[in-house]
Amino acid sequence: MIIIGIDPGSVITGYAVIEKVKGNKPARLDVIDFGCIITDKFSTTGERLNTIHKEIEKLIIKHKPEDLDAVKKALEEKGLKIENASLDYVAKEEVTISEKEKEQAEKLFELLDDNDAVNNIYSNLKN
Repeated sequence: MIIIGIDPGSVITGYAVIEKVKGNKPARLDVIDFGCIITDKFSTTGERLNTIHKEIEKLIIKHKPEDLDAVKKALEEKGLKIENASLDYVAKEEVTISEKEKEQAEKLFELLDDNDAVNNIYSNLKN
């Protein structure tokens, strides 16, 4: 099980990513990542929180914690209000295409969206 621990702060936010190794008695926890998200102390609170949000999203995408509800609950216990929580696929590299290719891609996405068997559509096309 992958667990992301966050020590919230508005200028510096600490984090650690640990993995609980199955089958070990007593349980063994391996640290697989840790660090700080450092924001510009001269930025507005909103800008700092936006930076922290983006960096935490990257951690979640990179490490894929298995229990999003546990992460959400841990943040709420620290007094943070969670308005929305989801695991999403985000392109590591976006690509730019021509207008003609963009039109073709949009037609394809519309066809896929109309198909009841398709739940989600992910793309690495730059907006």
